[in-house]
Amino acid sequence: MVRQVITKHSGNWKALLAISVATGGLLWHLLACTESPMTFSPDGKNLAFVIVEPYDERDYLTAGSHAYRLMLLSEEKQLRVIEETVDFMLSGPGYSPDGKRLCYVRVPLLKQERVELLVEIMKMRTKHFDAFDLFSWSAKPEPPKSSAPETPAGQPSPRVDSLMMPSLEASMELAKREIRNCKVPAVLIVRDTETGDVVSTTPFEWPLGDKPDEALLMSYLTIRPQYASDGKWVYLCVGDIVMAVNPSSGDRRVYALAADGLLSPDGETIAVLVESAVGFIRTDGQAATYRRLEGELSRSGMAWMAADKLAVLARMKDAEGKDVLHLLRTDGTIVASQTLPLPEHEHGDDNMGELAIAPDGAHMVLAYGKDVFFMDRDGSVRRHWRGDKEQLMAQPTFAPNSKRVAMKLLEKENDSYGRVTSIVFFTPVGEEVSRTAVPKANLALIRPAPPSTQPAEQSPNGPG
Repeated sequence: MVRQVITKHSGNWKALLAISVATGGLLWHLLACTESPMTFSPDGKNLAFVIVEPYDERDYLTAGSHAYRLMLLSEEKQLRVIEETVDFMLSGPGYSPDGKRLCYVRVPLLKQERVELLVEIMKMRTKHFDAFDLFSWSAKPEPPKSSAPETPAGQPSPRVDSLMMPSLEASMELAKREIRNCKVPAVLIVRDTETGDVVSTTPFEWPLGDKPDEALLMSYLTIRPQYASDGKWVYLCVGDIVMAVNPSSGDRRVYALAADGLLSPDGETIAVLVESAVGFIRTDGQAATYRRLEGELSRSGMAWMAADKLAVLARMKDAEGKDVLHLLRTDGTIVASQTLPLPEHEHGDDNMGELAIAPDGAHMVLAYGKDVFFMDRDGSVRRHWRGDKEQLMAQPTFAPNSKRVAMKLLEKENDSYGRVTSIVFFTPVGEEVSRTAVPKANLALIRPAPPSTQPAEQSPNGPG
């Protein structure tokens, strides 16, 4: 089964982004209150990010319902808006190795009447597809003539275990979703970081699946383009497809059908989350290794500790629901599985945590929205930041020199909608250094929210 759920709780803006995707019976959990990824320039002087306003429950497919802004923050002080639009969704950005280029994905949004038409088309596709059972038998097999049991008493019935990765069930579901698929003409934008001018635009087809509104929102929250070390290819995961795009030639490479992909620091390996496993795929496409892990894996909890070592955050399925950090090498060897001794905090089933690890490997940050833990490498907590009723922290991002951690502060001000109000900088041990206020978007561009065309499925878990 593939399921995407946007949880809506009346009056609770922090719960609206509780999204989970079930593939082959396993839940992928996203942090319930997050924002799009940020990135530092290679010299650490500039921070690039995208934010959306309002941070609310309205339809994300409709043009004019939200404002997206691409911004650059220089020296933790000067804020510059590179692009502001209500007609496109903008993904989080990525810097080129020399810091001269900035890339991100731009996706066109639809007018309200086109959204309604798309919803009807997707319903029709699903109805027609479900009308055909591709695996039904033309005739049922005859029952056995003997009433004797087929399996001797005391002997367990035969079982079939799928050891494929991805599993057969998940692969079939992906095939079904491809048939019902909604695809949009996305564009990879490359800009000059000094002038802000557009250097190149590379169109590519982006599959949004059979629930495009939810997939578009989830993509906004998770896409993090990464340049290869030579600056020729950009790696990203769109619509659960891990791929690379060459902005110069327009060529594309597809590596995996997975929940997420993260390029290694040396650019030679892509780490992917595939159901209950982590895969390591060489960027030359010549080899791939998969390793199953215990617990439910966090899509926002994957970070490289070195070119050959990956950390993956998991929630154990025992009664206590402990958080464990798995450390793996690119050959699939598990180096360690470390239970994190975290103080009591709010997380919930939909809040799996966002993990960031300093490039020097000495410190980690684990964010759960209202609770943020600044930790040493061994998992000992140096500081526990806790927000008040209307505050959240999201997307911890280390500077290249490991001396700063930037985070997005989300708040609800004066009974208005929730949004990113500041970018806050901390030391690796959690001491606040500075914060830069983010002004509101041009609200004149944002049109009133249209009535919902897709009733949201209610989650029993509530906010994270």
